[in-house]
Amino acid sequence: MGYVTFFSEKGIPHAGILIEYNSGSSEWLGFFPNPYKGRSGAVMLDDRESEVDWYVRYPGVDNFISKVRNFVVADYYSEIYQMLTSDCVTFAMDFAEQFGLAVPPRPHFFPSTLVYGIYRDNGHIGEYGQAPFPWKVKRK
Repeated sequence: MGYVTFFSEKGIPHAGILIEYNSGSSEWLGFFPNPYKGRSGAVMLDDRESEVDWYVRYPGVDNFISKVRNFVVADYYSEIYQMLTSDCVTFAMDFAEQFGLAVPPRPHFFPSTLVYGIYRDNGHIGEYGQAPFPWKVKRK
């Protein structure tokens, strides 16, 4: 059994996703403006653990997690980064919906309220909180 974690960051508001596979591998996902391509966005894979503020974590089967990941990343591959319609929060919301979770109404702007909203709208099920974090990410 793997896990999908939706998180908000400290400082500059940002939302992202941590995927943990049963095999022990993990992957961080976030949608950011691409500084090299004008208004284009980019899916970034940078480790964000030091920036995580709030999180909500759900278990899932690896093949399903992988299918959702591939679908959402492909969907955002050529997206224009635009606040409220195609940004880090909508990226996390789209992933959550594809994963089968309820999400707060759109448009949604604040990453921290998104994380709590996912937790609340799914019956307060899932691991919700701040540090110390429950995940064990293998460092390269």
